[in-house]
Amino acid sequence: VFFERNGLQRSSFSVNNGMESITTIKNLKWNCNSDLLAAIVRKESHDSIKIWSFSNNHWYSKQEIRFSKQDEVKFMWDPVNPLRLISWTLKGTITVYNFIWITAVTDNSVALVIDGSKILVTPLSMSLIPPPMCLFELEFPSSVTEMAFWSFKNSLAASLSDGSLSVVELPDIDTWQDLEG
Repeated sequence: VFFERNGLQRSSFSVNNGMESITTIKNLKWNCNSDLLAAIVRKESHDSIKIWSFSNNHWYSKQEIRFSKQDEVKFMWDPVNPLRLISWTLKGTITVYNFIWITAVTDNSVALVIDGSKILVTPLSMSLIPPPMCLFELEFPSSVTEMAFWSFKNSLAASLSDGSLSVVELPDIDTWQDLEG
């Protein structure tokens, strides 16, 4: 939960996706621009680095990078580049992540936004609903790290943080209004 200086609650977000009951925050850091917040989240089965961004008065879970609990992962933001995160493990593995989030709309005017384990879907040809509101959500078993949309086949591929790949074939866009909610 985030509070204003006067003590009023400003906004909040959930750390876990509701899959596991015990979750612990080990570390919490802002990037140098203070527009991305990263945390080491310890769950019963794994540790992960989660990254959130704030837009349209909503916290979006933009990335989850999983590690085994034995790795004892640590991280820091680059002091100059706001989209670079450096992580290391006790075994000596150092990884540098250079993030880029591309805002795009598909050929048939569909806006897709990643928010943790959900992809928010809005066909702009039907309505101009700004994210985080959407016509409908696609929910996956773990956080979505990347996605690709093929408008010719109306298919979506999502790479998940647990290492799996999910492919969704959506119905014709003319029938999407029936999927609202």
